[in-house]
Amino acid sequence: MSIRTDPRQFKGLSKFVSLVLRHEPGLAGLELEVGGWVSVDRLIEGRRT
Repeated sequence: MSIRTDPRQFKGLSKFVSLVLRHEPGLAGLELEVGGWVSVDRLIEGRRT
């Protein structure tokens, strides 16, 4: 089942993105740029680790 058809996966991904971008970028090995920016590629790679 893909994320498009499973609301639980979408919710989990949403919570991860919120946590990483708002509170704990280090959990995904990210360092946010000025203004809180991070590339989508780096965010996805952080999700895989």
